[in-house]
Amino acid sequence: MRLTERLSIHAGAGALIPFARPSFVIEGPGFVHRLPVASVQMSAGAELHFP
Repeated sequence: MRLTERLSIHAGAGALIPFARPSFVIEGPGFVHRLPVASVQMSAGAELHFP
């Protein structure tokens, strides 16, 4: 969305559902991490336009 001739803002959102969910394991401690079933990403920002 353009606010002025030189300034605009933007926003976005998305989702991710992985095809595979590998587990991360370290020998000794064992299980460390596993990817979630789904995740959401959101972003927002401003842009300054120069002539």
